[in-house]
Amino acid sequence: MPPADNTAALAEATRQRSHRARTNAERAISAAQRTGSHTSFAAIAKEAGVSRSWLYTQRDLVTAIRQLQNRQPSSQRTGSQPASIASIQRRLDIALARIKQLRTENSDLPAWKWRTGRSAGCAGSPTPVGSSRRSKRTTSLGAFLAPQPKNDRQETGAPATVIGMKRAAMTTTPESVPAR
Repeated sequence: MPPADNTAALAEATRQRSHRARTNAERAISAAQRTGSHTSFAAIAKEAGVSRSWLYTQRDLVTAIRQLQNRQPSSQRTGSQPASIASIQRRLDIALARIKQLRTENSDLPAWKWRTGRSAGCAGSPTPVGSSRRSKRTTSLGAFLAPQPKNDRQETGAPATVIGMKRAAMTTTPESVPAR
């Protein structure tokens, strides 16, 4: 028995499938135009139920999709975008507020160290690895005994009475300290 000749039926099925795919793709493009939805080749292919590679073989559909893409900006972000001016301004405001907070904390640090008895070499006062415990600005005994400004706060932020107590503690001699 000779093999059955199905070529006519297969050709008709292929033609119908191709026509259905084209019709579905045209509908998807029309829907994207009406709704203003995202118009990428992948989105149109998914909506139409066809492959992207087939879609790229249809020159007129490719042209229609590209025209649609050029006409409307994409509503979805597709990668890194430059920051807006409002975003940059917000980040700057946050950074400036943080700087102000840190300056306030730094100005209160000498008084805190005096109250807690901590100094650069004390336990509980972390020193970064590889950094020196010495400060670049050294002070001598003369700096503590020098005339103080008339305001209540010193350059370091410590109250004048604390500086006076330091001065008194440094000027005591062993004879003036009572024996224990």
